[in-house]
Amino acid sequence: MKNQNKYIGVSGYGWTGSSALYEKFISDYDFNYYNYEYSLIWDLNGILNLFDFLVTSNDPFLTTHRTESFLKYISKIDSKKWFLNPNGLNISYENNSNVLKHAEKLIDNLTILRYENMDRTTFSDLSNLNILLIKLKSRIFKKKHKKTLLTNDIHKVRLEIKKFQDNIFSKTKPTLLDQPASIHRIDESIDLFTNMKLIIIDRDPRDILSDLSINNALLGVDFNLKRDITK
Repeated sequence: MKNQNKYIGVSGYGWTGSSALYEKFISDYDFNYYNYEYSLIWDLNGILNLFDFLVTSNDPFLTTHRTESFLKYISKIDSKKWFLNPNGLNISYENNSNVLKHAEKLIDNLTILRYENMDRTTFSDLSNLNILLIKLKSRIFKKKHKKTLLTNDIHKVRLEIKKFQDNIFSKTKPTLLDQPASIHRIDESIDLFTNMKLIIIDRDPRDILSDLSINNALLGVDFNLKRDITK
């Protein structure tokens, strides 16, 4: 079908029960689906952070640092989930794809200039040992640190991000995703997908507060509903 949704997303605040609907869809419909929460959009150093930087700031002194942070995040989150990497999503294995390769291609497609330079942003979050190694390498090989300048054209950035995600989920059937959108920035999240239908699960916040209190998940709160209820 020409107008068929390429992605079906189910999102909600914590404790809303959105995961139950996601699992119901898996059992009742013939969707491609992903076994973990798809958090690439809203995670720190994820897609929305990259998008915001490029279209609102795009400071040339910070662009390389931001793109490197994005690629490091992709590399970490795409690895297998285990005790020392609880955020690993193993996306490439799940979708028979190469997410890091697609992320590098995304940066390549957004790049308008590459040059060599070394300034204080090169060393902002490096250890003293790494700074020493970079400076030695520069002196020995007469080569400065590579820098990248990316476009801030909002339409180009949005289009390339859509292509990046389409390359991850290159399927003929619609792909079902759990928590694919930032619940605080729904419209911006949807705009970074090709033809996304997003279902938002809401719940009375008083009900959520009750559950959190009963499970002793509220820190610094001076009341206890579990104690009050069981009196």
